[in-house]
Amino acid sequence: MLKNYLLAALRTLARNKAVTFLNILGLVIGIAASLLILQYVLFERSFDAFHERGDRIYRIRTESYVQNGVDDLPADGATAAGPAIAGLFPEVEDYVRITLAFRGIYSRGGNVFREENVLAASPSFFRVFSFRLLKGDGGTVLTEPNTMVITASVARKYFGDEDPVGRSLTFAGTREFRVTGVAEDPPENAHFSFDMLASFRTLEDNDQRGNLRSWSVAGVWTYLLLRPGTDAGALQKKFAEYVRPMSEDNFKQWGFRIALFLQPLKSIHLGSHFTRELAANGSAAAVQVMSAIALIILVLGWVNFVNLTTARAFHRAPEIGLRKVVGAGRKHIVLQMLADTLLCNVMAFVTALILVIVVQPAFNSLSGLPAGFTTFRQPLFWLGFLGLFTVGALLSGLYPALVLAALRPVSILKGKTGTSGRRLWLRKALVIVQFAAASVLIVGTVVVRDQVHYMMNKDLGIRVDQTLVLRGNILNAGANVDDFLNNQVRVFKRELLQLEGVQEVASSSVVPGENLRQNSTVRKKSSAAKDALELHTVQADYEFFAFYRNRFLAGRNFSREFGTDVDAAVLNRAAMGTLGFPKPEDAVGQRLFFGRNNREIAVIGVIEDYHQVSLRENIHPTIFVLSEFPTKYSVRVQTAGAAGTISRIKAKWEEIFPGSPFDTYFLEDSFDQLYRRERRFGGNFGIFTLLAAFVAGLGLFGLASFAATQRTKEIGIRKILGASEAGVVRLLVKDFLLLVFVANAAAWPVAWLVMRSWLSDFAFRTGIDLLTFPLTLAATLLVAVLAIAAQSLVAAGRNPVQSLKHE
Repeated sequence: MLKNYLLAALRTLARNKAVTFLNILGLVIGIAASLLILQYVLFERSFDAFHERGDRIYRIRTESYVQNGVDDLPADGATAAGPAIAGLFPEVEDYVRITLAFRGIYSRGGNVFREENVLAASPSFFRVFSFRLLKGDGGTVLTEPNTMVITASVARKYFGDEDPVGRSLTFAGTREFRVTGVAEDPPENAHFSFDMLASFRTLEDNDQRGNLRSWSVAGVWTYLLLRPGTDAGALQKKFAEYVRPMSEDNFKQWGFRIALFLQPLKSIHLGSHFTRELAANGSAAAVQVMSAIALIILVLGWVNFVNLTTARAFHRAPEIGLRKVVGAGRKHIVLQMLADTLLCNVMAFVTALILVIVVQPAFNSLSGLPAGFTTFRQPLFWLGFLGLFTVGALLSGLYPALVLAALRPVSILKGKTGTSGRRLWLRKALVIVQFAAASVLIVGTVVVRDQVHYMMNKDLGIRVDQTLVLRGNILNAGANVDDFLNNQVRVFKRELLQLEGVQEVASSSVVPGENLRQNSTVRKKSSAAKDALELHTVQADYEFFAFYRNRFLAGRNFSREFGTDVDAAVLNRAAMGTLGFPKPEDAVGQRLFFGRNNREIAVIGVIEDYHQVSLRENIHPTIFVLSEFPTKYSVRVQTAGAAGTISRIKAKWEEIFPGSPFDTYFLEDSFDQLYRRERRFGGNFGIFTLLAAFVAGLGLFGLASFAATQRTKEIGIRKILGASEAGVVRLLVKDFLLLVFVANAAAWPVAWLVMRSWLSDFAFRTGIDLLTFPLTLAATLLVAVLAIAAQSLVAAGRNPVQSLKHE
């Protein structure tokens, strides 16, 4: 029986090649696009899922608030939180502390490299997390000072094929780290990664001031492993009771309160929008939007199928009538129609899978997915795929099958087949749904494009073009600071200015485009200790503000003519307001207590705010203090002959800092990378919007073909009575264009709300241009006209005599 159904279905599809092609093409595009987006969504949602105890791992954040000049919430927390909590709360099975440390130059023999992705971690790191250790004992590899675990790629870089365990790497020319283990390179779907893991004990043995056991010092990311069955919400309430007395004491003395918050490990990548993250996180909004697009395109494909199948129902009326006359029941008709649908869906799904395999490398590159990433090896993907296929085949085939099965032989003989008002309105409603969805996506594409363009072109408040950034040499432990500054740093900067192609040079602790991780407590000299604020801090040399063209609102720059500038500071406008100065002139000359040692400094200037990082973030209150000790050098080079200039800079670097890696990048590229996620999102959005519009147009093309066929005799009569071809085209087009107008009217409010919500994630954003909506209407009308025009012109140009002979 099933064989007969399938053979009959195959013959039916072969007889109606055009309709079959349109049906399958729409389904193929919908399914392929959905599967590609599904891979992106599954990857984004897979972060940290590989940790065996991931459901019990929580990150604990410490917030110091009320009197806090830094208007952001950090991902890190107090250094004391882990040890204190683990020792007092039995619900905590274990904890891990991680911090950024020992980043700089490592060497072994002739192999010298700069390593930036270096963390210090407590001994329980490999007991709590499921990062795979290839060599070494996970329980002991990080217990001793001056030991570290390196990844397999780092091991190959320094040791080649040798076993690195037991051997040493030299850090900053003086400190020796003994390699105790080799870890597999962290997977791409971990919310933080590492190339080297130094033992936390190395830091603790040099912690003379107790900063690693302090509730007032941050900079540590603490993760708790809770015991099975622990209620994280109830535990967080206990934390609140625990810190209340300490918080009250701190508020009286320092002006801030302490609060502890637990964050599930698996929610960090998409649900964490804090500052000072270990790595850039993803966007839950982007994942949700892409999921919605996948569903929309898939539904559009199935809507096309339903629309075209029901529209062509009358062509199968004689077949259905004959089947019923010879004894076929409603069940047999439904099963036959479902067999047709099943065959179409099988062909579409197989073709879509092949298409996905072909285009996946290009899609991975566009979406930022790992090059070799695929979900085809995951059982969950195939379960979802089969579920999607089953549901889609049934839903897209059941209604047409019931419509056809309901036809009565008597009605067929009277010519009443599939054109009732109810069915006609259903088809119109489906067209409206298709074009409404396409309109929403078109509006979204324009808004995303406008926002990306706005961010890429907005004045940053500083000059970043032609700027080559050099990662500064790390001062060797024990070296004389004055000798280092006089004999290397100052000489290097002076020599650079003598090179052809070099225009300006400056040095600082950070450069624009980097997150500000250093904070300092600041208060007016006239204020009490409890009124101290925490501000972002940048150490800059004398040339920094002139180099970046910062605009001074009041006061002056650091100057060598004033020996007192070693105890001076410059504020940005945001810091000026946070400290309570009404005007820039009011801040200049004021004296502040800076840092926990209450170093007294004077405000000598106030600069206009500028964008340190992405426009997604607010401008943060920042204080600039004088320092010539460089973490980064900024070098402005002439555009012409830049390659030669860089070669000359490299030669000078190797002369003054022998053995130190020459590591550079252009600042414009760094800012460009800040918006990589938005650009990729916009690119994906645009591509899938085009596909959605194409699928919607495909469905309209099929319906226009059906309408032209159904009205063949009417068109012939109208032409005999004198109707022009243009009049016939207008007759066929006007009803469909009216549906497009209705679709846009329904889509615009939805698009406005959705895109306004998306834009709210950006501190600095463009508005939604009202011109976008009429342009969207024009675009959808163009798609509709193109889809309908060909069929309408053919129908209008047909010989009236042939039209009247049409059966």
